[in-house]
Amino acid sequence: MRIRRMHTAAKFLALTTIACLLGGCVFIDSARFKETRSLVAVHEPGSAIVLETANGGVIIRRADVDEVEITARIKARTQERLDATEIYAREETDGLHIGVQWPGEHRQNNEGCSFEVLAPDAAGVHVRTGNGGVTVEGLAGLADLHTSNGRVTVHDHDGDVDASTSNGAIIAEDITGAVHADTSNGAVRIVLADGSPGPVTASTSNGSINATFTDSFSGEISGATSNGGVYFDKGDSLYGRGNVRLISTSRHSLRLALGDPDHAAAPSTLRTSNGSIHIRIRREASASAEKGRS
Repeated sequence: MRIRRMHTAAKFLALTTIACLLGGCVFIDSARFKETRSLVAVHEPGSAIVLETANGGVIIRRADVDEVEITARIKARTQERLDATEIYAREETDGLHIGVQWPGEHRQNNEGCSFEVLAPDAAGVHVRTGNGGVTVEGLAGLADLHTSNGRVTVHDHDGDVDASTSNGAIIAEDITGAVHADTSNGAVRIVLADGSPGPVTASTSNGSINATFTDSFSGEISGATSNGGVYFDKGDSLYGRGNVRLISTSRHSLRLALGDPDHAAAPSTLRTSNGSIHIRIRREASASAEKGRS
């Protein structure tokens, strides 16, 4: 793997103070030594991207570039630790691995590293981070995305999506494959692309769920909530076509079947404890009209 460091931003000391509203106390950011580094890695067509970090956000986008361009923003507790921290990008059997190696192979409290990656393509995107959002746009293959605290956003993805976070929303739009979304505190929004077979599974403890299928979808869809309603909107695309079958409905649940039962996907399930559920069916080739709706 050929890796070229393009430039290193000037190191600077950023002392952050946060005054308590109660008691007048002051906290100081102990990871106040910061640096931005940029790398370029040779692109292997059809390869996956595997990125692991902690205490930092991750953005991976398809772009009009010839190689994989990586920008890393590091924060460390001391200048010595900052200087000794390494950013790596190496090709392995399962794809291009990107990450950070801390001095002594141990990250100290409040230290972290965020990444922004531009790639010509990727056949698989695997991200693990602790505190920070994850954004993936315009790529393909399995998007396996996990963070502890932060929003997960996937746009225009040709493949399956498996996304989870503890605190944050999950947004997956224009997805051609199956979608699995799991969060504890946050809303979930899923819009399948034209021709997507699904299925969709979504779960949250506190937040609403909005799931949009196309009128070519075939499969059973169920929604259930403890506190809230479940709503189904088929718009005008299905009237008179007879391909929606209501199986059961109650105050807090709904179960229906859509399309051809002989070509049905695995069941799609939507579950929340506190929040409403909206199930929408749209006519194909109108996905752009769904974007931006909540």
